[in-house]
Amino acid sequence: MKKSIIWMALTMCIFGFNGCNTGTEPPPPPPPGSNPIDALIPDVPNSTILIPAYFDGLGVEQRAARHATQKIEVAQKGPNLKLYMIGDSITEGFSQAGISSWNMMAEKFGANRIINMGVGADGIQNMLWRLDDGAFPSNCKPEYAVIMAGTNNLGNIFDSGYTEEEIAAGIGTICKIINTRSPSTKILLFSIFPRRHEWDPADQREKIAAVNAILKTYGDGVPYITYIDVTSLYQNPDNSLKTDLFDSDMLHLVAPGYAVWADEIVKAIEGGTLITQLNLSSLVPQPVSTQTPVYSAASDQYTMTIAWQTGSTSVTGDAEFMPLLEYTATAAITLRAGLGNTLTGLAADSFTHSGASSVVYNPATNIVTLTFPATQAATITHKDLTNYIPSPIAGQTPPSQQNAIQYNLNPIAWSVTGGAAHTGPFVLGVSYTASATIVPGSGFNLDGLAADFFTHLYATVSLAGNTVTLNFPAVMKLTDLNLSTKFPAPLNRRVPVRSFTSEQYDGTIAWYRTGNDLITENEIFGSDNGSTITAVISLTPKGEYDFADFSGNFVYIGANSVSVQVASVTAATVTVVFPPIPEPAHISRWRRGASGNDANPDPNVSDMFWIHFYNDGTFLIYNSHSGKGGRTEAAEGVYTLAGVNGLTPGDVYSMDINWVDAYAAIGSDQNNPPQTIFVGENVGGPKPALPGEDDPIAGNKYIGGTVNMHATDGLILQVSPRWHDNGGLAGHVSYVNHPVQ
Repeated sequence: MKKSIIWMALTMCIFGFNGCNTGTEPPPPPPPGSNPIDALIPDVPNSTILIPAYFDGLGVEQRAARHATQKIEVAQKGPNLKLYMIGDSITEGFSQAGISSWNMMAEKFGANRIINMGVGADGIQNMLWRLDDGAFPSNCKPEYAVIMAGTNNLGNIFDSGYTEEEIAAGIGTICKIINTRSPSTKILLFSIFPRRHEWDPADQREKIAAVNAILKTYGDGVPYITYIDVTSLYQNPDNSLKTDLFDSDMLHLVAPGYAVWADEIVKAIEGGTLITQLNLSSLVPQPVSTQTPVYSAASDQYTMTIAWQTGSTSVTGDAEFMPLLEYTATAAITLRAGLGNTLTGLAADSFTHSGASSVVYNPATNIVTLTFPATQAATITHKDLTNYIPSPIAGQTPPSQQNAIQYNLNPIAWSVTGGAAHTGPFVLGVSYTASATIVPGSGFNLDGLAADFFTHLYATVSLAGNTVTLNFPAVMKLTDLNLSTKFPAPLNRRVPVRSFTSEQYDGTIAWYRTGNDLITENEIFGSDNGSTITAVISLTPKGEYDFADFSGNFVYIGANSVSVQVASVTAATVTVVFPPIPEPAHISRWRRGASGNDANPDPNVSDMFWIHFYNDGTFLIYNSHSGKGGRTEAAEGVYTLAGVNGLTPGDVYSMDINWVDAYAAIGSDQNNPPQTIFVGENVGGPKPALPGEDDPIAGNKYIGGTVNMHATDGLILQVSPRWHDNGGLAGHVSYVNHPVQ
């Protein structure tokens, strides 16, 4: 079925020319035996893929201009070339998304000794025409020629394209032409990359595999061709694409994808440099009782994903190494792309570890298995008993034993404080004492533990021998006394929480600096020259709860002090005094301007995106419209990543960038943040329109998208704003990777 003109125009945009040109007959085949590849090239009589064809479809002028520029460059570099590359947009992309990898090869081989002859949308027939029109002149004698062609001839759901045999024949013809003109050139023939474009037919993967199978015969049977199949480098074992290597169209590559390809090119030329970092002692810490395993590691040459087990039991998450057990680590090695390193040639005993009893490398899987001797006995480290011996609650039955990770509490004996043993349900208004015998788990002991080692949020605790004694206040109706879970502690640039609710009571909070200096509704927390921060909380009980017989106290972890004053059975005031807020150091600043560049943006542009990083694990985001009457619009504000100290390695956080209707003339001074900011919370709602601007895309400059906070090889923050500029989507996506100290 012939495709319509419309479908042709559409498909040419992505795939280039796929149809058949029947205007002329192909040239006669060369005499048999004239080239080793002749016997392997499929016989495809009358196929137009072998007829050189000028650029067609969309982008003809741009493609012709690029070809003209390339002809001049190759004529100048030709005699001294180390590396010559010809292909379509995927090859051309080395000068765009893959520029860092291209620069790496330029540094390694010499900028004047490599050339990129890729032209977007080219099919094989277009490359044949270019080869005849100066793309491979007579003085071009490269040591190596990289060929990656054919993806634009595969076809799509609108047009079946060429057959597997035709595509392979066209690629073989390119190889033959280069060999004929430069017999000393070694051809690096790459497989057609896997792809999952939305217009690909269901059997596209099978078609690519069939073409690649023929290309492999060229590598097996032709001395000047080395076939390199990179399918497994860009696909997962389930045949899905490795999305971090591909652009959103699942066809073209992004920077990491080019790094993988460049790595294969360098290894093919230089043979690959055997890795030298073989001692794993610092990368895979030896198991130590009570410590948490490391699940990933990285060196300058490779990264490792580590799985742990003892016997048949896997160790995952926050699980600790237990005493007197042997552990095994299996570390899967992934080479860092772009370095030309290889694992080929390593023996089973190449890797070492000072603390392991055996280290075995499997070349077939690139996995190192480390077996460690049994861990040592350990002193108990889990001191908080709050979750194991709960506070007495009226009507509930006392627990008689509890099992913890490092020890058991068995038995637990209860008594009325200063009185007789107690076995029935707890009674309102009575104080109780629990005496628990600590039975250490296998390999654990109590050696050297102080009398006040163990703790409990709601009891006084003492240890004598192997018995721990807990004295609880009188049983009250109110049992939820931990205010740490109700509102966050003061943090620099954090918005104060003014109210909260729980199952047992509601609270409203008034905040003060030293000297009863009220922090008003429009203020945020700051360092305030070392002032302490006090929260005065008015509590109102809910439902059946009240302050009758209340004799305890509330707690807030990390506070200087907590005190309570009961006014009546239905009202109480809790005062929580927090330590002074330290002023976090400003450790990094990143900005993106509408002109200039990332490192030195134009300070006079009308659109700036700013990110400030601080060493307490927070960062500040805002978008500066300095050219719009001095207004500045704040996009969200300060986020707390996880607690005060930043991310927990391995955790993943996501938050939308939402818009705040807040303007402040802050210019570009990092010490003057926006007037209105938000802390780690989604404020919701659409971006408010600026006064006098109705269309947020056509008339505004703004950012939107997602802030992704994740940990990889340490504490890493990734911010991915998408910029919309005057006239529509500008399409820039910028990334920031910065460790939070």
